[in-house]
Amino acid sequence: MSKATAPLIWRTVAFIGIFGILSGVLGSQIIAGGIVNRDGFAIYGGLGKAMIFGVIAFLLVIRGHRAIGLEEWRRQLFGWLLLSILCGLAAWQGIQMLLVQQSTAATFLVHTSIVVAIACAFLGVFGLPNTRRLVRGYQKELWQAAGIAVGFYVLLQLVYSLWRPLAGVVIHSVAWLLSSSHVPVDIIASNVLVTDKFGVTVAQYCSGVESIALFSGLYAVVGLLDRPRLNVRRYIGVFPIALLGLFLLNIIRVYALIAAGYYYNPEIAFSLFHSYAGTLFFVLYSIAFWAVAYRYITNRSIKPVPDSRGGTGGDPQRVLISHVYSSDNKGDAALTSVLIADIRRIFPTATITIASLEGTSGQTFEGVPVETSFMAYALSGYRNNIAKLAYTAYMVPATMLWAVLYRLTKHDMWLPSHIRRVTRLYANADLIVPVGGGYLRSRPGLRNRLNVPLLLHPLIIGRLLQKPTVLYAQSVGPFQNRAEEQLVAWVLRRMSCILLREDRSLELLRKLGVHRGVHRAVDSGFLLQSTAPSRVREQYHVPKNKRLLGVTVRSWLSGRAQQRYEKAVASALDVFIKEYDAHVIFIPQVTAAKGDDDRIVARRVQKAMRRKKNVTVVEETPDHHAIKTMYDGLDILLGTRFHSVIFSLTSLVPVVAIEYEHKTSGIMHDLALDKWVLPIEEVTRDKLLLLLRNVVTDYQAYQAILRKRVPPYQDEARQTAEHLRETYQQAIL
Repeated sequence: MSKATAPLIWRTVAFIGIFGILSGVLGSQIIAGGIVNRDGFAIYGGLGKAMIFGVIAFLLVIRGHRAIGLEEWRRQLFGWLLLSILCGLAAWQGIQMLLVQQSTAATFLVHTSIVVAIACAFLGVFGLPNTRRLVRGYQKELWQAAGIAVGFYVLLQLVYSLWRPLAGVVIHSVAWLLSSSHVPVDIIASNVLVTDKFGVTVAQYCSGVESIALFSGLYAVVGLLDRPRLNVRRYIGVFPIALLGLFLLNIIRVYALIAAGYYYNPEIAFSLFHSYAGTLFFVLYSIAFWAVAYRYITNRSIKPVPDSRGGTGGDPQRVLISHVYSSDNKGDAALTSVLIADIRRIFPTATITIASLEGTSGQTFEGVPVETSFMAYALSGYRNNIAKLAYTAYMVPATMLWAVLYRLTKHDMWLPSHIRRVTRLYANADLIVPVGGGYLRSRPGLRNRLNVPLLLHPLIIGRLLQKPTVLYAQSVGPFQNRAEEQLVAWVLRRMSCILLREDRSLELLRKLGVHRGVHRAVDSGFLLQSTAPSRVREQYHVPKNKRLLGVTVRSWLSGRAQQRYEKAVASALDVFIKEYDAHVIFIPQVTAAKGDDDRIVARRVQKAMRRKKNVTVVEETPDHHAIKTMYDGLDILLGTRFHSVIFSLTSLVPVVAIEYEHKTSGIMHDLALDKWVLPIEEVTRDKLLLLLRNVVTDYQAYQAILRKRVPPYQDEARQTAEHLRETYQQAIL
């Protein structure tokens, strides 16, 4: 305690003492009278302890700060103390009235008198001028202490559920101590202890749960504030010993109160049971504990902490792009390509690494090294589903434990070498950016239940490591059940920034209670540029006088529903070719070596068509830049693949969009193109033909809309990177 801060500390101790007396006298009457759960009095227990905790946290926060001089205590302040006493007496009288008969006026009198009594006690100790000085001089620290107090109040509500088992230990331990002291005692219920003079109920006030919560919260605050000083192993090791000591002393406290009531006066036990004696006991224990243990759990000298952001304190030096799918999906490849360009533009000195959801370590994508991700190991490392589940059940909690320990100690716990390679990516990153896309969703089927937890797992790792994390241009949902929605919401509330590319996702997150850091953005695919003039007609020998209709199809539905979709597309294309002398080209937006390959579906549709001579199925595997060039040369697109729609729109090519997820209708709505969207479940030959015919009829008007709306929409997409910059700058302040 420095001389400068001593007056503040002693006055704080005096205020806590007066507060304890007021709460002890009034609280014991409220609890003993059985009205604690009536008329709103129950709230004072938790709020009072949260206030005391906040006061202690404030004193800890201002350690080492410039002290603010306080005016000396003057006799005139005794008037405030006298007013506090009078309000306390008024509250006492109101309580006596409530014990006789419930009364709204008496309830109002008690509540008002309690609040005014505490406020007057504070002014009587500090005075109004000193209160103004504290508010002006420690405004930031007061807000911090208030936030800590709120956090403790939440913690207190959570740990209250532990009071029954703790009370059971306390009551049996106290019964044994009383029996050893020759006091006749019996336990007649789970938490009721009876002597031959009186009985005592050991409830949450005597279970020790509040003292444990107070001490744990204080321990955490000290750990956060003094982290550079800590000997982490000692800090962690001492904690359970300190809690055990606190709990044992609580047992001795309860025993002493009952023994005092038995041998001297039962009123002693009753009044001190139902007061803040337990809280004051915690304060004394904490003072003694920290006086003895503080030097042991801290290093004597503070070592400078290196800048975790590469020493610049400005731009990030290492950026990790996570959740990247295979470049076989040209839409996903485009999103990754644009994100890389955005990062290089706003953080030109940053080193970028990709964590891929495919097993592709050692490769590069547009000059950026690619590493295998946690999810890739979980889903691709084993063929057997049981083995995948067992691996996931080990990998997820093990890496989360690693993240916690690494954050606290900066030391690696043992992990298999391939997992440790991924954890190092997250440990070394200054900024984590999950690539844009629509992967935060779920699909039916038991085998798909692992997807959502595995997608969220890297976000949790980043959060545990306290890395700024920005979800780039996302669509979120839908989900198959409420549990998945709640899990996603819990994780997303802890992200630094979430950029959403359409309003349906925004509405879903609002419904789930995710508000902080959520911004509306534009899909990054709108920024992919062609690298060469389109030669699609020359390459596939399509005459210039033929209307060129591009088509993307995909496997999405199951069984007969997929067959109906493919048959409807084939029939509509046959009629369109005949009516408009058109040529159809199937463009493969996804060309995965296994699983999802648009060429397979395109071949089936072509086989079902009658006019096969006017149909081309692109069998090559062009990259995203070459695919974008193909769309430039189309007249119309019938697009099922989401990014085929976007690539065509940015080429000012009119589109009929077949929607398989809400992201399609969301973006078409942004561009005032709602009427050109047809859900995949509703696809029929006639509906497709109607839309395609309308496109031909309204072709000029459609293109006029695109010329008007697409360029401003692309300008908005370019602003997405600014959210990335702003979020990072805020995180390092």
